[in-house]
Amino acid sequence: MKKGIATILLATMTLTACGMDPDEIPEVCTDDIVTNQETVTETEDAVTEEEEISEEAGSPVKEADIEDEEDAFVNFSMAFLNKVASEGDDSNFMVSPASLMFAMEMVAQGASGQTRSQIQDVLFPGMTDEEATVYASAMLEAMNSASQIELSSANSAWINDAVAGEINADYSASLEDLFSAQLECLPFNGEAVALMNEWVNENTKGMIPDIIESLDPDSAMVLINAVAFDATWEDVYEEDQVYEDDFTDAAGILSSVDTLHGTESIYMESETATAFLKPYEGGEYAFVGILPKDEDISANEFASSFTFEEYQSLWESRSDEYIVVTSIPKFDCDYTVSLTGLLGDMGITDVFTSGAADLSGISDSLDLYVSSVIQKTHIAVDEEGTEAAAATSVTLRYNGVISEVMDEIPEIKEVYLTRPFMYMIVDTETGTPVFTGTVNSL
Repeated sequence: MKKGIATILLATMTLTACGMDPDEIPEVCTDDIVTNQETVTETEDAVTEEEEISEEAGSPVKEADIEDEEDAFVNFSMAFLNKVASEGDDSNFMVSPASLMFAMEMVAQGASGQTRSQIQDVLFPGMTDEEATVYASAMLEAMNSASQIELSSANSAWINDAVAGEINADYSASLEDLFSAQLECLPFNGEAVALMNEWVNENTKGMIPDIIESLDPDSAMVLINAVAFDATWEDVYEEDQVYEDDFTDAAGILSSVDTLHGTESIYMESETATAFLKPYEGGEYAFVGILPKDEDISANEFASSFTFEEYQSLWESRSDEYIVVTSIPKFDCDYTVSLTGLLGDMGITDVFTSGAADLSGISDSLDLYVSSVIQKTHIAVDEEGTEAAAATSVTLRYNGVISEVMDEIPEIKEVYLTRPFMYMIVDTETGTPVFTGTVNSL
């Protein structure tokens, strides 16, 4: 995939995590968190030595490596999409591979041995731990640096004050340094649930009001990522472009729905699908509507076998040689999914098992393991643009484009999303998906 964030990989990560009024949230109980100043100092010295070596040898990350990391993450994104699509019925869904990756990368920072290898092998197959971490940090900065649209990704770590003295300070520092995570230490009670949900609500711009239902007293920590996206189309639909049209759902039932009609300049086609790209204002991100060529399958059936190679083939087929006549039904979707079993099926198993999980980087004394991974998403598409959000929570427990004027009239391509379809919201330079989903019924 084309390089997109290579130029910022070596930048210092100085993002400020979004948050609530400081007066409403308890202060982090830093006095209780385990501090190993010698370890921290040695780590800083090691980083300094690596930087000196890098300056002598040139950039420590080659462009080819960046391309591999992008491909690795997109590969995970498609595998994640496949699993979600194959495990449900033909209901509409949307997930955020980016939100899940950020949440699990925060876990990975405190994992060791096979536990960490399993996480990284799923999120970034073929990449080293360092490459995965650097890429994740750079992607976070790239998302928070988008212009002309509202796109943000925030992270937080909520520590049960009953075990705060057992949490390693260098782990907490890594979350702040690498992921700009907001750290909070508080009693795990009903008030804590309310504060976490308030943080999610604020950092998803009200699109996801809550994600935590209750807290087990044996929970040690909750890690949360929130992504919010609000963008206007580069070319907003005029009133005469919005009218009712037919949509045939996955069950073959025909209905009349409000539909957005227009023309676009980027057409894509592979052996299994046709697609178009509709940019948001600024051109950095775009909606990709993907229509299966097989008219007899649901969008979920198509998505369940849509591989990285197929997506790569589709993305690389981008062409501006056509006039693309398109239609998108207005739709919205709210989706909640438990990802514990799904991630286990993908190869992340040890972290969910007490005694097998090695999260010694988080705590040397607690037998920590991940008890749940939950993701909630929201999307609404209309004539003005798109708003979308995702929140992913990980609970840890313990025992105890521009068109050019052409001389010739280009060929016309048609992609009408009038039957089940798949969609993505992607970075237009790299093709990296932030959200992926399907529409089977309206």
